Amino acid sequence: MNSATYRFLTLIAVLSLALVGLLHAQTAVTGGIEGNVTDASGAAISGATVEVTNVGDAVTEKTVTNRDGAYRFPSLIPGTYSVTVKKEGFAQFIREGTRIDAGIGVRIDAKLPVGTASTKVEVSGEAPLLQTDSAEVNEEIHSTEINALPTFGNNITRLSLLAPGVSMPSGQLDLHPENAGEDFDVNINGASPGANGHLLDGVENTEAIQGLSIIVVPNDAVQEVKLATSDYDAEYGKVAGGLWQITTKSGTNAFHGSAFENYRTSGFNAADQFSQHVSGIPGDVWNQFGGSVGGPVIKDKIFFFGDYQRMRNNLFGSGNETVPIDAFRTGDFSSVAATDPIYDPATGNPDGTGRTQFDGCPGTPELNVICPTRLSQATQNLLALLPQPNGPGTQQNYQISRAATFDQDQFDTRGDYFVTSKTVVFGKFTYFKANFNTPTAYGVAGGGNPLTTGSANAGLSADHDKSVMVDYQHTFSPSLLTDARFAF
Repeated sequence: MNSATYRFLTLIAVLSLALVGLLHAQTAVTGGIEGNVTDASGAAISGATVEVTNVGDAVTEKTVTNRDGAYRFPSLIPGTYSVTVKKEGFAQFIREGTRIDAGIGVRIDAKLPVGTASTKVEVSGEAPLLQTDSAEVNEEIHSTEINALPTFGNNITRLSLLAPGVSMPSGQLDLHPENAGEDFDVNINGASPGANGHLLDGVENTEAIQGLSIIVVPNDAVQEVKLATSDYDAEYGKVAGGLWQITTKSGTNAFHGSAFENYRTSGFNAADQFSQHVSGIPGDVWNQFGGSVGGPVIKDKIFFFGDYQRMRNNLFGSGNETVPIDAFRTGDFSSVAATDPIYDPATGNPDGTGRTQFDGCPGTPELNVICPTRLSQATQNLLALLPQPNGPGTQQNYQISRAATFDQDQFDTRGDYFVTSKTVVFGKFTYFKANFNTPTAYGVAGGGNPLTTGSANAGLSADHDKSVMVDYQHTFSPSLLTDARFAF
C-alpha cells in the first residue's frame, strides 16, 4: 500500500470514528424509514425481510427485523420509495409512493396476516399527520411544487414566505455585491435576518455577516427545501431564526432534462417625465436562461446530474442631478445672492461668527462672487470632472441615463455512487460568478450617487464562489451508521 492510499484510508477511518454513533433517525442530507412488523394479533415478527426501493434509480436496500419486530433504514437519499415486507407463512406487505425528505424520519408499521407469498397487502403512501420523532416545526417544498409555483428570478428563496412565522423586512439587499446570489432576507418568528442559517446538501452555506445564502441553487437543481422555523435539533444551536436545508437533485435510471428562458424588456414601459424626458425610456433588458440534465452512468449504480444558469441584467439608471452652471464654475454666485449667501471663511471669528459675504475681487466688488484667483487648483480640477448642465436653472439641471450591468453565471454538478446496498458516496461541485457595474451620475471620475435604484454603492465589483463537497456513508447495522462529509 503506497503512502497516499494509506493517508486517505487513515483520514476516512478518523472521520468515521468521529462521526459514527447510535442513530435516532437520520442525517442532515438523508431521510429514514423505521417501523415494526407484527402479525394480526399484534405479536412481533422477527426475521422478516424488509426492502426499500428508490423509485427513481431502482436502488434497493434490505434489512431484517430484530426480535422485537423492529427495523430501520437510517440513511436514504431523498426521493420516493416503495416498502416491501416478506416473511414465510405471511402475506406480503407493500407500501408504494412513500416520500422521504432530508432530515425527516418516516414511520411505517406493517401488519402481516397469515397467508402465502402470493397474497399481498398493498397500502398507498400518505404523509404522516404527525412527526412523532421530532418536535421540529418546518415547511417542506418539493421539486414538483417548486416547478409549479411562480418564483421571480428562478430563485427558491422567494418561497420562504410560504412558511408560518415568516415576514419580509422593509429593506432588501438587492443588486448588491454583498448579496450576489440575490437571497431573500426574511424575519422568522421575530428574529433578525442575520440569525438565520443555511445548509446546502448538509454543508454550511451561510454568509457570516448578513446571514444570507452564499450560493442560491437554481430551481431546476433543487430536490427539496426544508425551512425549519423552531424546535430544530441541538446540532443547529447557533441558529436563532430559521434554518434552510436545501437538497440538490441526483440522477435517476432515466435521462431527464429541462431548459428555460426568461426575458423582460422595458420597451413596453412609459418614460418618467420628470427624469427621463431628455434621455428617454431606459433600455432595461433582463435575460435569464439555462437548463439541466441527469441520468445514469451505470444503471442502478452510478448517476449524474448537472445544471447551468446564466443571467444578463442590463439596467439603464436615470437621475435628475445638479451640476454647476458656467457662472458658478468661475465663482460667480451673484444670481443667488439673496437666497443662497456664501460667506468668506477668511473673515470673522474662529467660531464662525462675524463672517462677511463674498464680495468679488479687489476694485470690482460684487456680492456673492468669489474672486477667481481664490479658486484653488484642486477646485478647478474637480470642476473639470463635472459635466455641463443639459437643462435650465441651477437646481436639478442635469438629466442622465447610463447603463448598469449585473451578470451571473452558475453551474452545479453532482454524482451519486451506490457502491453496495450499505455504502453510498456522492459529491458535488458548484461554481458561481457575478459581475457588477453600477454607474454614477457624473461618471467614473466625477462620482456622484449610483443611478440604479436599490444599489447602495457604485463602481465595479465581482464575486466568485466555488463549493466542493464529498459525502461517504456506510451502514453497519440498523442502529449504527457512519457519515463522513468533506466540504470546501
